[in-house]
Amino acid sequence: RIVTKPNLKIDELLLDDVNTVLFGMRIISFGPEYGLSFNCLNCGEKTDCDVNLLEDVQVKNSDEIADFATENISLTLGGKDITFHLPRMQDEKLINRHMQQLAKDKTVSNDSDRLYVRYAQLMDTVDGEKLNIFDKMAFVDALQIQDLDTFAEALNEKSFGLVPECLKDCKSDKCGFENSVRIGITAEFFRARPRN
Repeated sequence: RIVTKPNLKIDELLLDDVNTVLFGMRIISFGPEYGLSFNCLNCGEKTDCDVNLLEDVQVKNSDEIADFATENISLTLGGKDITFHLPRMQDEKLINRHMQQLAKDKTVSNDSDRLYVRYAQLMDTVDGEKLNIFDKMAFVDALQIQDLDTFAEALNEKSFGLVPECLKDCKSDKCGFENSVRIGITAEFFRARPRN
């Protein structure tokens, strides 16, 4: 349970803030040590490793980001000027609702379509016009891969808080490649580590 000041609505929290709160809860509840596995990007071998969430994970403050804003962020995609906002909790709820409706209508074929729905949800205007979610999804669907990459990079550039990834070496004697490992929030994240 999160205790907040009056007038702070959980649904309006940025996902970056929520992510940082979740990591903080994990550290307070079970300590900073967290075990995870990854497949090496170089050799494919599985490596089990320990992560110290206080030492191995970087933090990016919003004042380190040039022209930081959470909304009315401008970008040109597919020759059109768009504005977008950073993802909030309420966006995730709406994305889930859109995905359920699209699955019911058999409009989406798999969960990879969620990315298109997410991008459409985060867009506020296209060439100054507010569009409904279906028109925004059609716009996103018509974009080139390079435009989608540009949007992803713009979102990453504005992202702040705890960066849920760290560098870990492959433990294979023949490899030792340094991997950038994403620290996912799974069911295991909220369990105490088993004692040896």
